[in-house]
Amino acid sequence: MPDLVLLGSVFLPAAAFDPLAEVLERRGRTVRVADAGPAATAEDVLAAYRAAIAERGDVIGVAHSNAGTYMPALVADGALTSIVFMDAVLPAPTGGVVPAVRPDLGGLLRPLVVDDALPRWTEWWPPETVRALFPDEATFERVHAATPRVPASYLGAAVDVPAGWTDGLRAAYLAFGDAYADERLLAESLGWATQTMELAHLGHLQRPAEVADALEVLIEAAGSGGLPPRRP
Repeated sequence: MPDLVLLGSVFLPAAAFDPLAEVLERRGRTVRVADAGPAATAEDVLAAYRAAIAERGDVIGVAHSNAGTYMPALVADGALTSIVFMDAVLPAPTGGVVPAVRPDLGGLLRPLVVDDALPRWTEWWPPETVRALFPDEATFERVHAATPRVPASYLGAAVDVPAGWTDGLRAAYLAFGDAYADERLLAESLGWATQTMELAHLGHLQRPAEVADALEVLIEAAGSGGLPPRRP
């Protein structure tokens, strides 16, 4: 059974993925959670993801949120057997230079910068809005305490996406609601298996067992073959 690497956004700590990892491990999976923050550059984030994958052999990546931006580079590495995008950014197959942070989100965050750093992800919205994303107060407190303050310079970071990076890629898409509806439609147009769960963006914290069920189905649908050969 291939190992799983859970690749979270630079804005969230590994603690946000521990409940999902624990469920998957109880089911016999070997799981590693990548921790990308606090990173100041796109290169820092990519290095953290590569370190989590390392020389692990047969590895399936599960990319959440902003981590999806970096999957084309990992595809070019030939480091992953397949990928499930979980309510994540899905870069266009045409490639190009992609902002590490969506321009609309960057516009929201710049006025919040204090001492050259962003507030914690758990402080971006009103407390009642954020707490509704968590199953209980204890989980919120644990994740909040571990959430990094990412340097403001990260808002200007960019990622190189190779043209044709999805060619032959074994992948699937799991959406939590419709926040990433465009990405889900793109995945469908690429012929990938998709599923939508009526959950919020941290659905893997709210319902880890149900999300684990969905991931297993999508991993099977994506198949266990290798990615295209690494580009020269």
